[in-house]
Amino acid sequence: MTMTIDGTTGATFPDGSQQAKSGSGPAFSAYLSSTTSITTSVRTKIAANTEEYDTANAYDSATNYRFQPTVAGYYECTAQVEAGGTTSSPTYVFACIYKNGAEIARTYLQNSLASVCCTKTIFLNGSTDYVEGYAQINATTPQLVGGASTTFFQGCLARPA
Repeated sequence: MTMTIDGTTGATFPDGSQQAKSGSGPAFSAYLSSTTSITTSVRTKIAANTEEYDTANAYDSATNYRFQPTVAGYYECTAQVEAGGTTSSPTYVFACIYKNGAEIARTYLQNSLASVCCTKTIFLNGSTDYVEGYAQINATTPQLVGGASTTFFQGCLARPA
């Protein structure tokens, strides 16, 4: 078996299939820049408006707050939510990941004012599929705590299709 190694794209096998070069796929990390009040008990999109990096310009940090890569494959995505601003301990704090507008993963803590992190490996087709991070806090005056280490959404290509 013979394969061609390309320093830019990776390996091409005799059958024409390709394996991406390690670290060459789309990746992004964005966070909520400032603490934001949200409506209690309502799923709210994480408006991660400050990009730490976006290697393929596939994350929209201005309007839709979604990741829509142009490379088909399996992506490791994480949404983290830190609850704050409530006058009573929240009954629930949720971090969720949505694909094409529907929930596909959820993590929550009950009776705690804390950070919640949700991670899932997701297949994205490289054309129309997109993912978004969502939060929900069931409390009196819920807020999403802003900052790079508190409320964020990120993802990267784990394996091409």
